Amino acid sequence: MHQIIFEKYTPGDYSCLIPLLQEVQIIYNYLPENALQDVADFLNIPLSRVYGVATFYNQFRLNPVGKNIVKVCRGTACHVKNSANVLYAIETSLNAKAGETTRDKKFTIEVVNCIGACSIAPVITVNDDFHGRIAIKDVPKILKKYTAPEKPAAMSAGIVIRLNVNCSYNAVLMDRFAITMKIVKPNMQSLIKNSNILSMINLLFLLEWELAVWLPELRKLKKQLKMN
Repeated sequence: MHQIIFEKYTPGDYSCLIPLLQEVQIIYNYLPENALQDVADFLNIPLSRVYGVATFYNQFRLNPVGKNIVKVCRGTACHVKNSANVLYAIETSLNAKAGETTRDKKFTIEVVNCIGACSIAPVITVNDDFHGRIAIKDVPKILKKYTAPEKPAAMSAGIVIRLNVNCSYNAVLMDRFAITMKIVKPNMQSLIKNSNILSMINLLFLLEWELAVWLPELRKLKKQLKMN
């Protein structure tokens, strides 16, 4: 399933390693061993080097996780607004500790240092959905949204911007773009108004990182659409 992502990269280009690993993880929610071997073969580097990068960065996971990834921000802004108790409420509701997966494999709890959405602290994410300014009493209601697979998960804060483009090979790219815009758009105006410079810088760094990944592909896509 992950083979399609190789079409967008140059074989043997070691600089593509991190973007490749990111896209593999988007597909599987973790990095399977066979996918790591395929990445190593594609870039013509030892598997040990791929593992070295995958284990160095906290964003990568080598073990399967639950269907829904709950990330609790414990940055300074969230900490002063009671994120510790929000985390405890989530752990209690799911009967699992941070870093663990529930027995039914529906949820994995992770703690992150900063999500980059300080203006809506305390904030958690469930998969790609942001839930901001949450209280302990909100936790059961939020988690319940993700226990019924037939119902789409809703966001508590932010706006999802998706590009409706009839182009299957760019599906992963479109998801990455949607995630980035969902973080940046709803918060930038508030950050500017409140002069929250540090959080604004965090958002800009995130946007810059994602631009490097999807902007060249969007240019290619634009040319294709013009040709059609």
